[in-house]
Amino acid sequence: MNLNIRKRVEQFLVTILKIGHISIYIEGSKFMVFTTIVQNRKIVHSEHRMFDVLGNNDSPKVMKDFFKSFYDRVKYAYVSTFIDSTNQGVVQGCTDTALHELGLDMNSLVKVCIKDRWMVYTNIYEIDRVQERYKAIYGVDYIFPMEAIIEQKKPQDKENQTTLYMMNNQNSATLTIYKNNELLYSSHFLFDDKDDSLISPDDLDGSEKEEDPIDDDADEDLDNLDMDEEGLDDLEDMDSSMDDIEDLDDFVVEEDDDSDIENDDGSDEIQSEQDLKKELLLFDFVDNSLRDYYKNPSYKSDFITEAFILDTCKCSVGLKKHIKEMFFLEPKILSLDLGESLCELSRLEAEANEQI
Repeated sequence: MNLNIRKRVEQFLVTILKIGHISIYIEGSKFMVFTTIVQNRKIVHSEHRMFDVLGNNDSPKVMKDFFKSFYDRVKYAYVSTFIDSTNQGVVQGCTDTALHELGLDMNSLVKVCIKDRWMVYTNIYEIDRVQERYKAIYGVDYIFPMEAIIEQKKPQDKENQTTLYMMNNQNSATLTIYKNNELLYSSHFLFDDKDDSLISPDDLDGSEKEEDPIDDDADEDLDNLDMDEEGLDDLEDMDSSMDDIEDLDDFVVEEDDDSDIENDDGSDEIQSEQDLKKELLLFDFVDNSLRDYYKNPSYKSDFITEAFILDTCKCSVGLKKHIKEMFFLEPKILSLDLGESLCELSRLEAEANEQI
């Protein structure tokens, strides 16, 4: 087919076909699902849903029926999620040198270069776990690292300022440090509601498996990856699609009142023991990450002069106070919908790859 004719056909199909995007992740005992339907590159429908998580992270029949119904409403559908594991990381540059310096086994890694400036990596087993978790809905198409969401949503750095951006979710957190829009550092935190402690990646799928550390030998060959690696490889087109995003469109800057929260009867609300333990663990994570950033010679440790908290759970007031006490600066809290952000990334990636 003539290229001009093909392009016109594709442009016409975009105007009439309905394309679906679904984000899914686990938060506590719930599957969090957000769906959008796009027609003529405009969102014509969106919806938030929650479903109970069954044993071994199995999905209930009602959720499977919901996905089947959604698939019937659209011509194509793309499912996205994020890597909920500490078994991942980021290095500066796009060569394998930094990975070798960390002592990582290159045969067990899935790695993707972002904007020709930094590289995200994870273990091949983490990709397999994600696909196994969501096999009842036919797997996922895009598996994004949290850094991709932060990169997409963060404000532009001020010139010569070193800025901390922290994504705070109900079950996890990601701390990143940028200077002049260059990613200098990243670390991850996971919280287990069951025993109020940090959890290992192997506990996430609810089954007992042998530990697969990121630097162990792996039998799998990355060349055999199917959809899993594509989910990460598609991030390479992010720098072309990022230019079309207005960073703060989905943000609401919250002016937090640091005064005590009161109930309707005027009494102070007492923080639950579980929330307190989680908050203390989160503070320890921040402290340890910054200690690593400043003392580890692998990082360019410029002094942090600005801080933002990307809050998806409306649970960052205590974190704001902690960062304020550490740096003597006032972090800004930006409200963020995690499901919407994942669907937006999915939509941008599909459009960048002309996967109408």
